[in-house]
Order: sequence, then C-alpha cells, then structure tokens
Amino acid sequence: MHYLITLLLIVFLAGIVFHDLKYLSIPLYILLPVIVIAGLRSFLLNDSGRLVEMAAVNMLGTILVLLVSCIILFVLKGRVFNPLNSLIGAGDLLFLPVLCISFSPVNYWVFFVVSLLLIVIFRLIYKAPGRYIPLAGIQSVILVIALILTEVASISLFDDQPILNLIL
Repeated sequence: MHYLITLLLIVFLAGIVFHDLKYLSIPLYILLPVIVIAGLRSFLLNDSGRLVEMAAVNMLGTILVLLVSCIILFVLKGRVFNPLNSLIGAGDLLFLPVLCISFSPVNYWVFFVVSLLLIVIFRLIYKAPGRYIPLAGIQSVILVIALILTEVASISLFDDQPILNLIL
C-alpha cells in the first residue's frame, strides 16, 4: 500500500517541480494534496505518536531557523523586514511541513542542509535572470530522489541510527 502512496506522492511532487520551475509559484491544489499524501505515507510507516513527535521537533527547529533568519535580516537592514514573497515564497513555506513529516529529526536536518547546499550550487551554476530560486521545486526533486533511494535500498527516512553511526 505504501508503494502506491509513494508513487502518488512522487507524481504530485513532479507537479510542484513543474510549477515552481516554470512559474515560480505552486498552486494550492497541488500543494495541499502533497501535504496530505506525505502525511498518509508517514502515518503508514510510523505509529502516530512517534510521527507527531518527529514532525513537531522538525517544525519547531524550522520555525527557530526562520526566526533567527528574520532577526539577522532585521539587524542587517535596520528595520523590520518581511521575507515572505521577497526572499521566500508562500509555497516554499507551505512545502516545509511536507519535509517535516517525511523525515525523522536527524534525517530531516541532513536533508534540509544538503538540499540548501545543492540549491546554492544550482544557483551558482545556473545563473538565471532575477533573484528568485525555486526552493520547493528543487527540494521536491531531491525528495523524489530520496524516496526512490529508500525504496530501492530498503532504508528508512524515519530511522536516525544509520546517520548517527556515520557521524559518531
């Protein structure tokens, strides 16, 4: 059953990639089903208590990073600055819960940092006009790769132990 849901998730993620790369926006009729499908997939692979705990930890950490970023922008610009739609789009923010419910905390932060580094590299190589970066679109591509690798290699995005073993 989870294979079918993973496939459906990949199809909707492809929709995010298309819209974000082409229009630099993501319609809610694609984004909301992705959140639901990712949540359903995660629920099938975890017990509900653990899933809520992992998603809460990931969301709190993400909110903290965003708040620190806003504080840094305030200090640099000397005024209150709303980064929404000037530095980060609403679709990018609404995509973050998909990532938060798709990974355990350590896997989430590894994915988050690696994907942001790959996006910076992408931006340096692909010098598009304008200053917008299709954050959710590129993260969707990386998430699709991670989903495919988990199915092929039989690893879990909800098990922190392999990464902790590599780090420690």
